[in-house]
Amino acid sequence: MYSFAGTAIRLQFGSECFAEQVAHAFGHLEIAPDSRPSLTVLLHDLASAPYAAEFLQDFSPPGEETDMWLMDSPDLMLILQRPRRVFAAVDWTTNTAYWLIPDAASIPYLERARPLKLLLTYWLGMQGRYLIHAAAVGNSNGGVLVVGHGGAGKSTTALSCLNAGLGYPPV
Repeated sequence: MYSFAGTAIRLQFGSECFAEQVAHAFGHLEIAPDSRPSLTVLLHDLASAPYAAEFLQDFSPPGEETDMWLMDSPDLMLILQRPRRVFAAVDWTTNTAYWLIPDAASIPYLERARPLKLLLTYWLGMQGRYLIHAAAVGNSNGGVLVVGHGGAGKSTTALSCLNAGLGYPPV
């Protein structure tokens, strides 16, 4: 059970391998397991859900060949990321999400570093909550949140502040 933007989300892994590859990215967000989730995400790969192999391999959404395909309706949202063959779905009626990838043992580095990013960004946005990419530093008197696009220097700025005696503000 994890807290994202103040919202409890349960992650259920289809295999121990999947949990080992992904759960560490959320370790700092872990909360009491008895919390009531607003969303449950079922995470599977083809080893833990072999019945999905044909679906993931043959899924061809309508229209042009693109890197990402999104379909949203009042009851269901589907996302297909073609380069990494990641499939995600959210059943809005039950607040259950599904994340299916080919192989949990070989999740690309960026997916391990920020798993579920697209799915959670979209779901949280529908809840009026938004993820931002930022750095935060401070001391007992306060802190500062440094925001900007990728490569703008947020991490470099935060590390310079840490070297100058600031720390990470408590969560």
